[in-house]
Parts: sequence; C-alpha cells; structure tokens
Amino acid sequence: MSNTITHLTLNTDAEHNDAAREATSSQRVLAASGTVAATFELKEEEIRALLPCPVVRMASPYHWEAEKETSLLAASGVRVLITDVIPSNRALAGWKAGFGGVLLLLVFQEFVPAKVLNRETAYNDRIVTAFFDRRTVTLTEALALAEAAFTREHLAKPAETFVRATPSRAGASVLVAGAGIVGLMTAFELQRRGYKVEVVERTADPRMRAPWSQYGCTHGGENARMFSLTECDNYHDRSPVPGEKLHGHIARPVDELGWEIGKTGQYMPADGEWTNEFLRVPIWLADHYNDDIFDLNHQSFALWKAMIDEHPELFEGIGFKDGLLRICKTEAYHEKQVRRQKKVRAFIRELDRDRLASEYPALAAGCANREIHAGIEVEGFTVNIHDYAKKLINHLEMHGVSFRWNTTIDEIATRDGVVVGLRHGDTLMTSDHYFISAGAYARHLLDTAASNNKIHGVLGAWISFPNRQPKLQRSLKISREGHIAGSGNIILARNERQEEILIFGSGFGYVGREPSNICDDQLEQLFRSMESYIRGLFPEAYSAALESGELQASRKYCIRPWTASSLGIFEMRQASSGTLIVASGHNTGGFAQSTAIAAATLDAIEGRSHPMHSLYHPNRFDHFWRIFPH
Repeated sequence: MSNTITHLTLNTDAEHNDAAREATSSQRVLAASGTVAATFELKEEEIRALLPCPVVRMASPYHWEAEKETSLLAASGVRVLITDVIPSNRALAGWKAGFGGVLLLLVFQEFVPAKVLNRETAYNDRIVTAFFDRRTVTLTEALALAEAAFTREHLAKPAETFVRATPSRAGASVLVAGAGIVGLMTAFELQRRGYKVEVVERTADPRMRAPWSQYGCTHGGENARMFSLTECDNYHDRSPVPGEKLHGHIARPVDELGWEIGKTGQYMPADGEWTNEFLRVPIWLADHYNDDIFDLNHQSFALWKAMIDEHPELFEGIGFKDGLLRICKTEAYHEKQVRRQKKVRAFIRELDRDRLASEYPALAAGCANREIHAGIEVEGFTVNIHDYAKKLINHLEMHGVSFRWNTTIDEIATRDGVVVGLRHGDTLMTSDHYFISAGAYARHLLDTAASNNKIHGVLGAWISFPNRQPKLQRSLKISREGHIAGSGNIILARNERQEEILIFGSGFGYVGREPSNICDDQLEQLFRSMESYIRGLFPEAYSAALESGELQASRKYCIRPWTASSLGIFEMRQASSGTLIVASGHNTGGFAQSTAIAAATLDAIEGRSHPMHSLYHPNRFDHFWRIFPH
C-alpha cells in the first residue's frame, strides 16, 4: 500500500475543515484510509521513507468532538496517532474501544517542562504513549523511541514477570542442547554457578577430528573467530539505493552482489516468508536495532575481559590476539567507519596509507596498489575457535559437565503447553531447565516454539594462506565495496603443523531453512572474489598458496544462524520444573555475544530480568510492526 498523506475532514470546526481540505501537489490523495494519523504538518517524503502505510491528516484534538473523531479514527483504521495535543480521556477511550491490540500515541509538544518530555511512556490499557520535544526530536527518533517503549512495556515487563515467577533452586539441573560456542559458554557459566549441566550435541566430539563438513558453525568451517564491538551487525540497507529495492540483496544471486546462494527451485515456502520479513524492516528500525545489538556487545566485551582475567589458562595456546585493525578501500567508506567506530567507543587511532604501510609492512603491497586507503585500530580480539572450544570442553568435563555426542534432539515435549522434556528418538530427556542453541540446524525442533521459522542459514566462506614475512601482526576487519567478497575478517592463526597462517572469512549466502541448499556455481564465485582480494593484498602469499595447492585445499564454509530482523533470539517458556530457553540466530556474532547470552540465561533461570529477554524476544519485530499495515 502506498504511504501517502490523506486529509480527513470529519470535524465540525469550519476553519479546521478548510485547512484539512487543502492538499498541496506533494500531498496527493491516493488512499482513502491509513493506520497512521497526524494532527500537524509532516513532510510526505519523510513519511514515505519511514512507514509502509498511508498517513491521514486530522485536525488538532483541541477541536475534536470525541464521538465523531474517534469514529473517524476507527473507520480509517488508525492505530498510530501523531499529535501535538493529548486527546481527552473520552476520545482515547473511544479510540481504544474500536480496536483490539495495541495502539501507539506519539505526542510532540513545545515548551513543556522537561520532566514530561522523552519520559518513560505510559502503557495503559493497550495505548503506548510517548512524549517528545517537537523542537529537538525528529519523527525518525520518535518512532525509534516509541518502539523501545513498546518493547519495554509489551515484552520486557511480561518477561520480568515470567522470570520472577520461576526462580531456580540451588544446584538444579540444566540440559543444554547444542555444543556450539553459545551452548558451551552457557554451560560454562551455569557450571561455575553451581548447576548440574549436561550437554547433548547432534555431531561427533570435535576432539575426534571428523571431517569439517560434518560439524555445525562453531566446529566446522575454519579455526577463527573475532570479537569486535560492531559484531552481530544488522545487514539491512542503511540508506536507499536509487533504482534498487530496499534490502534487495537478499533476493539477488551472489554473482550479482546479492545473498542468494541456493539452488534454483530449491527454496521452500518458509524461505519466502523469512525473506518477506527481511524486506519489511525499515531503515530507521534497522538502525534502532543496531544500537541495541551494540549495547549488548559492550556488555559481552566486559564479560569476556573478566573471563580472560579470571581464567587465563583457557586463553593460552588458542591464538588469542588482542586488538583489531580495520582497513577500507575507499576514502568515503573509511570516513564512515571512523565515525562509526567512535560512536560505538571502539576507536583507538587512525592511520593514513603511508603510516599504515610503515607500521604494518605486511600491508605495504595492498597500500601500494590502492587496495587499502587507510586503517583504523579498534578494540577487539581474535581466537582460534576450534582450539578454544576443545579447551573449553576439557575444562567443563573436568568440572563435572557431562556430554552426549551424536545425539539429536527431535522434539520439545510438552503437556498442556508446559515443557516436560526434550525427545531424542524414543527417549525423553528431562531436567529442571533446558537451553537450546541448535544454530542453523534446528530443522523441525522449533516448530512448536515462538522461534519457529525465525532462524535460517546464511553461508560464510573461508580460505587460509601463509602469513609470510613481513608477517601481519594484527587481525583485520576488511571492507571493499562493490565486490562479492565485500567485507570480512582476516585472522591470525596456526595450522595443524603449527605454521603461522592467515584465515580469510567472508561472504553472505542465504541458503534458507535447509543448510545443504548451496549452488556450487555461486559458491565458486564467492571463493574467486576472496582469492582476488588475497592476491591484491598479499601477492607473495597468494602465489605461494596457489602453487602449493593450499588455496584450493583450504576452501571451507559454515552456515550461520540468521534472523530476518538481524536480532538474535532469546525465547523463554515454562517447563515443569523450571524454564526452557532458546538462544540462537546471532548471525556473525554468536561467539562475540556468547558471554552476554550466558549471563541472560543465568538471570532468566534465577528470576532476574536482563535486557536480552526483551530485545531478543522472537516476536519483537512482529508484535510492533503489525500495528502498521503493509
């Protein structure tokens, strides 16, 4: 439906009727109704960029006759009212009576005492009300703040009520389904807090070195992970691209700079539902979600640093490297990244091309051939994830955590809506609490959960090559717009022969709900783009790896769990003796946010609220966005 401004004139005040009937050329009447109403002038181009639906123009509530105006609100399907005057209680009651579900009231006022502006919103009988200073707050900012208020009132408070009603007893048992990094870090946190933990995993013990393709995202793929304060990013378009559909990359093939890597005709109806949701996320909401994601990254970073201090033995011999270097190919993107890294408080210092080549001689060739414009040193670290995970498994076993490998959980068993166990074949596995993090391989496990069809797979590719003299001393975060492999990480590591190597991870390939849905030709295009970048950045290492066959032999990929909103999933359900939690869908950031996920899980089990309980609620996007028609 077109999002245009329509004027409503059902008002007995003649002056305001006349004003309401005036429509400029930019306010074409293309729809008879909408679900957003405004009582003061709004720019149509701003509305078009922000909302998926028509906007109706109404007279100020100063001139409302409650019965007529609220009838008009209901008749026009108005669920969002943007106004400069608070309607009377009678008018609000009439508005509310015309609808089921939640209504949104945004009040923009001037010269009002500061204590009522940008204040905590009221959530009274289904009307979320937010107040803003019209002089300083844009409609974009107001919508983001209103969504935050909606999330706080509609999701956070019920979540808080739920966890407070189900506090755990000391020493309770927890069954963790999934031994990827999120499951392992959660098991670590729960074990050290006194819980009896058992971990079940569908694949073989990673210490047994089965072929990489038999494992999931953590133990398959390559031996490299990065923490950055912009990890787990939101991958929707952040500005309109002239002539292109917003977020259209999700439906373009990889060789056309898109994400579609599945086989022709192999995507399922469930994949279409997921991609349609991906396409619906507006830019302002994607930006807003990103702020929440990055706030959780800061919490996770503090927890990582505490863990490194408290358990240094877990970070020895796993290729731990502190500090990151971001490199950009263009001046425009470099300047954008400088602003962004400062905003998220990750910025350390900026290096121009000459200084970068001098201080990082391994990058001299890339600077000389203009593959690199400049660099930015930022906060973060990298590890060799396979080595770290194995060390963590050994630590957990030494501290009483039991593991069952090659054990697939097929079903969440319930009775009268309450979880009574996890079913493996004919066996019902029971515990006080349950934690599920099955990544992109959950298949039908979550069919009865709120997370159903929320988590799909996005492929990322890996290539390794030698770290030759002069050696790179800091892991890289790269960007080269306009290429298939347009972003990624190059991480310091060692191979099984303990030789120093660099592992390049890049690419986004949407496979859908079925992780095996991969078109070989599209995957080949991704690998070739990655190799072209290695050739430009590290020409000698590229030649050596090409000659030895390592470049081809090292090709791997993993399937990352992704949500259409780019928000992670944190679902809580009542179990017969405690709580079931589903935590997944963190796109590139499962490792980065695993410490915060573990903390949120502990809080949920012990009856405390945590921001992740609502920020990553599986229905956060659905529940808010359904206020607007699309």
